[in-house]
Amino acid sequence: MLTQRFWTATAFLAALVVAAVSIVAAQAALTTPSKSDASSPEELLAEVRGLRADFQPVAKVSVQAQLLVARLQLQEQRINVVAGQLREVRQLVGIKESGQIPKKEQLKGLEDSIRSANVSVEEQREMETMIPRIKAQIAQMQKEAQELRVQETQLSNQLTTEQDRWLDFNSRLDEMERLLPASPR
Repeated sequence: MLTQRFWTATAFLAALVVAAVSIVAAQAALTTPSKSDASSPEELLAEVRGLRADFQPVAKVSVQAQLLVARLQLQEQRINVVAGQLREVRQLVGIKESGQIPKKEQLKGLEDSIRSANVSVEEQREMETMIPRIKAQIAQMQKEAQELRVQETQLSNQLTTEQDRWLDFNSRLDEMERLLPASPR
């Protein structure tokens, strides 16, 4: 048991001596440059400068690509918002136009009843007072539908503009991708 500890301690001490000698030798080699090592710092510096020069355009393109991707995403959000607004306006136009149908039918029914003379004078007066209100309601619904159609046209134009901008950003990204060196497959 004692001999085993002795040999373990001796092996550990020998390893320490070898490590210390290696460290001292390495430090000596670094502090005393040889004739062949004299140009290596300059060569290393030139290589680092070359790498930096190669890296700068790549970093610039990378930043530009990141900005374009962010713009592309924002543009997609704009397109989605405008498309949603356009859908809503189109639905409202449909509601306003379909809402006019029962009012027009009611108006026609009242006018037909008055012309038929199958109603009392009192009912005829009541119907005659209802007709202007129904006509005003129909006119209001037509006005609102027309305003919504104008808004629909504006949103449709805006959507086209936003989609064109998205296509522009996307084509710029495609151009950047073409400029990148082909990766080995």
